[in-house]
Amino acid sequence: MAVELTARARRARRVAALLALATLLFGVPAAMAEGRRAYGQSLTASLLEEPRELDPLQAQTHTEVTMVSLLFDRLYEMREGQLAPSLASAMPDQSNPLLVHLPIREGVAFHSGGVLQPRDVALSLERLRSSHYGYLLDSVQSIEVGASELVLHMRQADPTLARRLADVHASVTEGGRAPTWRRVLGSGVFRLQQRSASNREVRLSANDSYFGGRSYIDQLVLRWFEEQGAEARRYETGEAQLSLRGDIAFPGHRPKYRTASNQGDPQLLAYLGFGSQDAITADAEFRHALSEAIGRSGMQQVTTGEKVVPTKSVLPARTPVRQNSDMRTASRLMAALARRYSRLEAGTLTLDLLVNKSRPDDAAIADRVAAALFHFGIRTKRVELDAQNFMDRTRSGKCDLFIGQLALAAPSTSDLIRAAFVAGRRWQDLRALAGQSEAKLVQSFDSQLPLVPLFHRGLRVHSRSDVQATGFAPGLRLRFEDLFFFGLPEKN
Repeated sequence: MAVELTARARRARRVAALLALATLLFGVPAAMAEGRRAYGQSLTASLLEEPRELDPLQAQTHTEVTMVSLLFDRLYEMREGQLAPSLASAMPDQSNPLLVHLPIREGVAFHSGGVLQPRDVALSLERLRSSHYGYLLDSVQSIEVGASELVLHMRQADPTLARRLADVHASVTEGGRAPTWRRVLGSGVFRLQQRSASNREVRLSANDSYFGGRSYIDQLVLRWFEEQGAEARRYETGEAQLSLRGDIAFPGHRPKYRTASNQGDPQLLAYLGFGSQDAITADAEFRHALSEAIGRSGMQQVTTGEKVVPTKSVLPARTPVRQNSDMRTASRLMAALARRYSRLEAGTLTLDLLVNKSRPDDAAIADRVAAALFHFGIRTKRVELDAQNFMDRTRSGKCDLFIGQLALAAPSTSDLIRAAFVAGRRWQDLRALAGQSEAKLVQSFDSQLPLVPLFHRGLRVHSRSDVQATGFAPGLRLRFEDLFFFGLPEKN
């Protein structure tokens, strides 16, 4: 109960601070300002792609991380850089580092109406342990279920345990089962109301029984787009309150309403992935050659002004790569490859390059990759697919190349490296990483390149003047649960 009140108190303090600021700046009496902060309104925002996956153990892209975070909870959460209990009622008791007690919050309701039990948490963690993200719980030997807690029998002391249990992949589902669009199985701050492919939107409603206090907004409408500039046009004309792809569609225009912007830290939102359709894409030397040949600096132009850091590393990047491309190294590697692959030597090699149509920025990124391949006589066939077919083909490996996205805020550098191997579907390589030091893991990534990083991107959210508390959580996820309306929108 104390933690629940603390969570609500934090939210109340933020609101009180804003009300005080309004009174100071505009002379608005607190009671009047309070009346202008509306509950029960609908907020329209956007997703970076069509959502196809709700399973926390499959979450990888920005949209997948966003949807999972809104519909599911974890034992712990990161707030303003600090770990706090969520489904757990307190921080882990690690007085005995090899026998850790995790107290589970009582009275938490799933969206189905069922009450969360320690067994649901244990089954969810066991499913995580048997997945490709099981490395998050490598230190856990077994899980014992108590009446109101879990007891973790540890292989070794793990001071990062709570942070790992706050990872998006450690989300708890009812019965530990894999959720679907028909059976969400979550307990999150929002409920799934409707998903409409024809309208390209997902509608979520506030979870009135949420243990941490319901969201300020009553309904959240999240839309996706296939046309470049469509999201900015909708925002510019006042049809949406938030936009991630700019506030105007055409230079010289101004949005209908006064706008504020908030910039997030760069995250790896674009990489080149490889399927198993052609033997050459499984060759690490080919991936290295392509990485050296790609001109990354031009990719800054595919976004809408937010911070973009071209990089060859999966690790968080603050400064761009010094060398945009290294054609001398790329040519040397390609020459060696030509002696092993006759189609490359004969100039008859054609590779499919898959693009998700619901991520309109990716077509321009694919063009940059195609240009690098064409320099070596390799033709590409750009294949634009709907989100479902794109997901099916990239996960099954039935492709040559694809433009991917990795929006994970991993607990550590080593976990981020291993997540990149999962994204690259290098299962055999992933198993070989067990027990490696952080430096060795970085070296393994650099030598094997399960995927080729292209750039880190810091999303910029544009918000209408009456929308308050916009901010980013780990993984560049907008904190929709904290948003509220204050006053009336001001026209430009």
